Amino acid sequence: MKKIIYILICLILSSCTNKSKEGGVPPIDTLSEDRMIDESKVSLDDKKPKSPILKEPPFKAKSLDYEIIKPGFLLEDRFRDLRTQDKYAVMMVEYYDDVNQTFHVSRILTEALKDPNVKIENDFDDKMDFATDLFLLSPFYSKGKIEPYIYYNYWFDERTFSLKPRYVIEENTKTYLNPDEEKAVESQIKVLVDYANENYDNDYDKAYYFALWLAENNDYQYHGDKDNIIENNMYGALVKGLSQCSGFAQSFTRLCQEVGIPCYSVTGNTEDPNRPDDYSGEHQWNVIMLDDTWSYVDVTGMVANGSDYYYYYFDRSKYEFVDYYVSKFYKDIEEYIR
Repeated sequence: MKKIIYILICLILSSCTNKSKEGGVPPIDTLSEDRMIDESKVSLDDKKPKSPILKEPPFKAKSLDYEIIKPGFLLEDRFRDLRTQDKYAVMMVEYYDDVNQTFHVSRILTEALKDPNVKIENDFDDKMDFATDLFLLSPFYSKGKIEPYIYYNYWFDERTFSLKPRYVIEENTKTYLNPDEEKAVESQIKVLVDYANENYDNDYDKAYYFALWLAENNDYQYHGDKDNIIENNMYGALVKGLSQCSGFAQSFTRLCQEVGIPCYSVTGNTEDPNRPDDYSGEHQWNVIMLDDTWSYVDVTGMVANGSDYYYYYFDRSKYEFVDYYVSKFYKDIEEYIR
């Protein structure tokens, strides 16, 4: 019996001296007194300087070698003048990481907070709104290469502004493009742009050609199911020949931008002026600059109503589009629509 008790005691003592237990954290390995360093005897010459290289180097602004087509209307609640607004919209392009689809906005925010020509509060929500404003002003939104605001989740941490696409089919509607669809869209855009440049010598005729082509080569897809998905995107409007308002508006915008015509897609509502409370809405159409003035174009109306009504939906004023109400973000553009 004494022998058994002795063995148990030895086992207990040996387990207590183990440096670590399975699944546990090993104890701190303290130095014995004879191995401790007397820091008072260490020369400063022996200390090597730490590396100056940042672990996460900041994203550097791109050197732009192309012209950016700017919207030409002023967000009066945010910027004092058009020159200031254009400056920050261009910065949004310069600080864009197209590989990760991330805008590095820390530099932009730092400058904007010190700029007396910019109205921005030093709090998270207003910084987020400011970054969103710049995104919607920039060519990323207007050209349709990045899906529009209403189909994106945003991630913002005051250093970066990232776009997280939702690759989800909702109510039998698809808004994103897969790589093969993107190639088909780019190929069709080139065909139409080349034809317009070869056959028309002014912006008005080119824009009207694009609108007519979309109208004559599309039907409005009212319903979809799992076997006939609604492609509410540029693939639907440019390749498939069946789409809805976002597909038509994005395609028209992209085509006009490719030939140098200032054109933007806007969101909003028809018939109900009280909606929405934010940027998105139930309908999407276009604002375009023709003959140095802004006007409205609604390719969806041309597609859905036929050739007898083409004239009503192209190059119209806000007074002619009496039932069209732009979303909150675009309210400032109303005064520019002749």
